[in-house]
Amino acid sequence: MALTLLKRSDANMVLAAATDDPVALAECLSAQQPFEVHVFATFPELGWALPALQQSLRTLHISNGWFAAAPQDVAKTLCDASVPPNRKPCENECMCQNDTQTDTEDNGSESGSGSFEPEWHQLLQPCPKEHAHRATVIRKALKARLGNWQAAALLSNYREATLRLPGKGCQRFIVDCRGDAMRLAFEGAGGQIALAA
Repeated sequence: MALTLLKRSDANMVLAAATDDPVALAECLSAQQPFEVHVFATFPELGWALPALQQSLRTLHISNGWFAAAPQDVAKTLCDASVPPNRKPCENECMCQNDTQTDTEDNGSESGSGSFEPEWHQLLQPCPKEHAHRATVIRKALKARLGNWQAAALLSNYREATLRLPGKGCQRFIVDCRGDAMRLAFEGAGGQIALAA
């Protein structure tokens, strides 16, 4: 069962639900309320993480399962809630704590007005780390394709991790809630783009 984040059209409020049909749930809720409900994001096979997510957001709970929070913030909380607290870094994950520097030229904090489009998630796809694009490559490509704040909104649903590649040392990648490395998957230009890492 998937975990779905639903967003109200009239306020910055999110409902988290475990469902196999997020679109039908959104339509049902829209029909019962004086506002529209839209699917913000769906995380397949993460329905089990709903109780942990709700517990993490308990201070933001309004009523009937709605939370007063930005969808991007709820997605970040979900990533934290879906990783066991006693998790140790896997053999591929580096303990390079001195490698916490991010690319400052890509790290501006642009805040824009507008809405996050769930379809943007299709621009990234999980893959083996050997085939993943580096974090810098992904950030630059998404900014060029979507714009600064839009790229930041999309990437707020993911996190950066330093992973060890055989023969190449530690490199920074974008990973999803499950820890899978991501690669660019732009549609149109041959399905995927090849960028120099």
